[in-house]
Amino acid sequence: MRNLKKELILICASSLLFSLPNPALTQEEIPQEETSERFPLFQFIEDSDERRQEREGLKKKQYQEREELNKQKAEDKKTLKEKQEFEMKALVEKQKQERAQEVEERKQQKVEEAEKKALKLDVKGRLKEQEEYIEKVQNSKRSIKVISGEEDPILIVDAIIKDGKTAFLKMNGVELNYKIKIKNQTPKIIDRFSFTWQRKLPFDESLNFDKETSVSKPLIPYEDRIVEYNELNYEREGEIYLVKVNKIVFQDGTQWVNPEKF
Repeated sequence: MRNLKKELILICASSLLFSLPNPALTQEEIPQEETSERFPLFQFIEDSDERRQEREGLKKKQYQEREELNKQKAEDKKTLKEKQEFEMKALVEKQKQERAQEVEERKQQKVEEAEKKALKLDVKGRLKEQEEYIEKVQNSKRSIKVISGEEDPILIVDAIIKDGKTAFLKMNGVELNYKIKIKNQTPKIIDRFSFTWQRKLPFDESLNFDKETSVSKPLIPYEDRIVEYNELNYEREGEIYLVKVNKIVFQDGTQWVNPEKF
């Protein structure tokens, strides 16, 4: 027991001895532990808050940039759509106008073709009727020959000579009715024109009688008209009559002279 107490006393003394400061060391040479002004937990919390604020600021900036980019894209898309719609409307309107113009041109072309065809058929039909009529009267007491062509400004469609009121009296001087049906084949107004009837006596073709008649009543484009007059003639069986248009004066002052001769 006494030995145990001695050991305890020695241990305590040794501990006290080692815990005392070394007198050989100065105050400056004693190592001091580095201490922080704040506790590490508080510093960690502050650092975390700053990083969080930075992240939130970055997220907000990125969000704003995305919003601005999306807004710009939407505006560009809207502008492009409006431009495409405008161009499409303009194209549709242009195509519509072109189709309408084509339809109108086709209609006008059909009308012109129909008019030309009708005029051609009308001229051919009238010429055919004229030829048939000439053949019909060739063996009668008087024969009529019309000098007129499709290219002439005035076409003589028909020519007729009828007995007048004195024919039944069997007189030498007989009143005859000269009648021609004409057509203005031009789009111009004819101011005046003249035509000639020629009468050839039978068995003596060298003896001819010409009667020129002038008409001063204007003839409008494509007009049909009948011109007639009466005259006393000494009629003989088998007489031949010829008729033609001599000269035409248009309203604009231009003239046409028939190159055909009897």
